[in-house]
Amino acid sequence: MIVLGGDHCISYPLVQSILKKEKEINFIYIDAHSDLYKKTKKLKNWNVISAVSQLKGVKLFNLGARREIDLLERKRIFHMGVEESLRLTPKKCLELFTQNPTYLSIDLDVLDPAFAPGVSDREGGGYSTRELSFILETLLKSLRIIGIDLVEYNPQRDSSDITLDSIRRILRVIVQEWKQ
Repeated sequence: MIVLGGDHCISYPLVQSILKKEKEINFIYIDAHSDLYKKTKKLKNWNVISAVSQLKGVKLFNLGARREIDLLERKRIFHMGVEESLRLTPKKCLELFTQNPTYLSIDLDVLDPAFAPGVSDREGGGYSTRELSFILETLLKSLRIIGIDLVEYNPQRDSSDITLDSIRRILRVIVQEWKQ
């Protein structure tokens, strides 16, 4: 299952649905932000991971966060920054992530704004499209991926279709490398 969305909130009901079939899952979210702000009555893109973290059977991992690292550490969520995650190998994936089925959530703001200006919350210092593609190839080849979402595209901020081009490249990697 590949789901393309706007707001990151779509991850929550997708994971809920998967947990009806799977007892435990890894939830790897590739995101520039922690998205761990206090849960409110309404689910928002800035607190969706707080909601996911409350679901029984979910083990959280973050790749690419550049802000709110203290929130990740306080919640004891495994995280790798941009530079460290570029050194992922299939062997390292198997050491780090449990053998549980894995759900990938990709927030496009993890890309540097030079490669994805069409996102809701731009954050400098991110991956290039090629770097993110490398990470996805490694994860897709190493882990049992059961679902993927690609979120936070904002076409109103993507006047030159730069982000759309990055999305095409990311989807190409997913389609080519994902062994379902």
